[in-house]
Amino acid sequence: MERESETVHLLADTDQGDQVGSATVAVSGDARISLEQNGSALSGGTVSFDGSANAELTIRALGDESLEDGEEKTATVTITDASGANIGDPRTLTVTVEGSTAVPVLPLVGQLLLALLLTAGGARLYRRRQQ
Repeated sequence: MERESETVHLLADTDQGDQVGSATVAVSGDARISLEQNGSALSGGTVSFDGSANAELTIRALGDESLEDGEEKTATVTITDASGANIGDPRTLTVTVEGSTAVPVLPLVGQLLLALLLTAGGARLYRRRQQ
């Protein structure tokens, strides 16, 4: 999961859903990840339920140049406290970030520019040889 993201849905029990205000999230481990809610970085490690029975938490794996192919680092995301509700199981999630040294493929625009440069260089060389 390098440079990818996963969205986790936190669901409160329907009997307590409107009473849940927030849940505190802690991260441990050596993998580089970020936590987001509604497209913004998680503020103070707190997920807000905003008076509904659910919330979305996005976990984004960050690039780690120190990882070689096949190497892994992990991080554990734990819900440590919820205001207004009991925390059920499971309350932890383990994220594994795998290293990859694969060379990224050029996007189509990059490929077209490269072809244009090679063609122009070849045409110039051809003209020089004709003189």
